[in-house]
Amino acid sequence: MEAASATGMATGFAVSSSVTDATPAAFAAHARSRWLHRTIALQYARRRTADVMLGGGAGYFRQAALPLPWDLEGLSFANTTASLQAATSLPLLGLFSEHDLPWEIDRQPRRVPSLRQMASRAAELLQANYPHPQP
Repeated sequence: MEAASATGMATGFAVSSSVTDATPAAFAAHARSRWLHRTIALQYARRRTADVMLGGGAGYFRQAALPLPWDLEGLSFANTTASLQAATSLPLLGLFSEHDLPWEIDRQPRRVPSLRQMASRAAELLQANYPHPQP
């Protein structure tokens, strides 16, 4: 993701886990251990390797003592399905639960977007903000 970002490509991810989980973090952060969620949250806030980061993990950002509601300079924030749909600028951090997202059967659709909704919205935002040159 760092290499893609360095060449000007749009980058992002949407996950049903915490955004600080080992799998998404492997693409956008550097930590000695997969369990260093607060360190990963701080790296996301400071480095902004990804243009879009959607999933759970609000509790880890809170533990890292980042300003609430993670309204860091130049970083858009979403925490409900409606705020995700209303988002228009990047970089975007969407945190829809304290840790991992709830199972689909337990999901409250107005509060927590589905993985499909997150992935679709991420693709729309990335494409809109980084248009591809015409051949």
